[in-house]
Amino acid sequence: PVKVSAIDRPSDAHVLHGGLQRFSHDPQRWDRLARIANEAWRTRGFGEFWMHLLVAGGMAEVAFEDDLSIWDIAALDIIVTEAGGRMTAWDGTSVLTSRTALSSNGALHEAYMTRLLGHPASLDF
Repeated sequence: PVKVSAIDRPSDAHVLHGGLQRFSHDPQRWDRLARIANEAWRTRGFGEFWMHLLVAGGMAEVAFEDDLSIWDIAALDIIVTEAGGRMTAWDGTSVLTSRTALSSNGALHEAYMTRLLGHPASLDF
């Protein structure tokens, strides 16, 4: 059995993302990623299924990426959820009907949805 971590502060979180190229083409998204990285304990970018499994196993607290298809994420949704975590699209809708994915230990999910979407509340990390 695997279980997500209990870390509940962004400054203690190991945050994984889908790679710099996906963010570098949009200045607003680039700024959001930079702010997330500067706030986190550690960040890594490599994308695909592995980072979501690290969240499920408690070795990272948050993972996010975009440009996905349902076959990229369907099994991961079940694994992360069964490990006690949460997986949604960046906007909180079903990951199965979106091209974005955010997996977390649950405790940090809302905070990172806000950060990824760039809502005004997220500007004060």
